[in-house]
Amino acid sequence: CTSTWRPFQSRHVEVQVFADAHGAAVHLFERDCSVQRRHQKVVEEAPAPNLPDATRAAMGAAAVRAAQAVGYRGAGTVEFLLAPDGAFYFLEMNTRLQVEHPVTEAITGLDLVEWQLRVAAGEPLPLAQPDIRRHGHAIEVRLCAEDPARGFLPGVGRLDALALPAPGPGRRVDTGFEHGDTVSPHYDSLLAKLIAWGDDREQARTRLLAMLGETTSVGVASNTALLERILATDDFAAVRHHTGWLEGVLDDLTAPAAPTVDALLAATVRLTVDEHAAAPAGADDRTPWALAGPFRVGVPAVRRVQWHTIDGASHTVTLTGRNDGGYQWQCGEQAGALAGTVRDDTVTVDGPAGRQAWRVWRHGQHVELAGPQRVRLQYVDPLAAEAAEDEAELRLTAPLPGKLVQVAVAPGQSVAKGDLLLVLEAMKMEHRIHAPHDGVIETVGGQTGDFVPAEAVLVSFVAGDA
Repeated sequence: CTSTWRPFQSRHVEVQVFADAHGAAVHLFERDCSVQRRHQKVVEEAPAPNLPDATRAAMGAAAVRAAQAVGYRGAGTVEFLLAPDGAFYFLEMNTRLQVEHPVTEAITGLDLVEWQLRVAAGEPLPLAQPDIRRHGHAIEVRLCAEDPARGFLPGVGRLDALALPAPGPGRRVDTGFEHGDTVSPHYDSLLAKLIAWGDDREQARTRLLAMLGETTSVGVASNTALLERILATDDFAAVRHHTGWLEGVLDDLTAPAAPTVDALLAATVRLTVDEHAAAPAGADDRTPWALAGPFRVGVPAVRRVQWHTIDGASHTVTLTGRNDGGYQWQCGEQAGALAGTVRDDTVTVDGPAGRQAWRVWRHGQHVELAGPQRVRLQYVDPLAAEAAEDEAELRLTAPLPGKLVQVAVAPGQSVAKGDLLLVLEAMKMEHRIHAPHDGVIETVGGQTGDFVPAEAVLVSFVAGDA
């Protein structure tokens, strides 16, 4: 082969095929699955955008010949690498209905599960190749319980809140989870599939972005923010992505966004309204029992609300009571009157950027906001924060339930910052846990082969030089 292209610069294009027991085989067009990380698909769409008609026809015909050559029966997917020069190369055939099949159903209007059942029952294929038509464009994203900002660490535990967009024209949601369910470490991290259809690709893309804006999970991390950022990039909109694209831009797309003052105000309004609602019946909302903060007799009540972001940054909003019962806010050098309304999950707030509407989900001290930006915040109890921080420096806990497949240290051993301590296996992945600082190992919470629950202390330290 004299081509100079590299595999990681190619696109991943696959063809949906069906064959019956009577010798007939057809394709139902192709899907582009080039947005990947670690060879795992993140975004899928049909048909493949910017694909010449001749190439599209050649790939479909090649996929059908492959199915016929092995006497295949049922649903299958023939996967190809599409090189920048237009040549395509066989990768593999998946002998099943794949996660991304809804985008094919969206553009063809066909029920592929029904086709499977009919073929399995010995019936002929419902349609011949000339009768299979496609219309419009569909894009699917995989909503997973994982934290992209922490190396895609799988999320496990209770879904304290799960908000998914409502299905409707051009909108489809496939999920097996609901509010209050538990995400187990023993299975795949997929929470839901969001599928948007449009008359063209741009309509499908913007419709899917709107669906993601209605989506969140609280209690278990998800990749919602990353999916939004992918779809919003110029590269994706202009079809400049390939199988190596996401890995190349991942650091930028997963960098935690600093919350705007407007986001902090929306979170503060949500917190304040919730606390007032929880006050004893008949309580004056100017009393400390309603405000839940410090107070002095004869002077305005002042409360400092401290928020932490996922990267550990701290942001403080100071609230000062007014004689009319409202509040003045101050955040850094900016200040104003606190004005906002709360209706269900939507908070409308007047801030430095003007009036903005935010979707705000809160559970306990954790808040997630979606609006002009998506950001996760944690309300900090000032009395408990310092003690918890000191304690956390001296111990490492399991980020999720899993099996210890390697224990590299023992009590009494000196370690330096960055040394490998343990390897934890969970959700089909290995998670390497390294020393956050120099020290001496005091205790180890398990042996190789042990299963440890989430938050179990894996290693405790004695402060000191290695």
